[in-house]
Amino acid sequence: MKILLAEDTKDLNRAVSAILGHEGYEVTSVFDGEEAMEALKSDSFDGIVLDIMMPKKGRAERAEGNPGAAYPDSGDAVDREGGGG
Repeated sequence: MKILLAEDTKDLNRAVSAILGHEGYEVTSVFDGEEAMEALKSDSFDGIVLDIMMPKKGRAERAEGNPGAAYPDSGDAVDREGGGG
């Protein structure tokens, strides 16, 4: 499975990437919202691990075009069908 990891804290990004890699995931790591958007445009992923407080793109910009996106800190319910919570 291909995972996009978007985390701006370098040590945390490195640690999570190592853990996911050890578990057999193919991880693409990025460090800001713009890099995340570029990665999503150029490749497809089976899952995304997303830091919601990243530089260069806010929550709304990252969620644009992703109707199934949910953010635990906002009270949004996770809905894989894109209907919201």
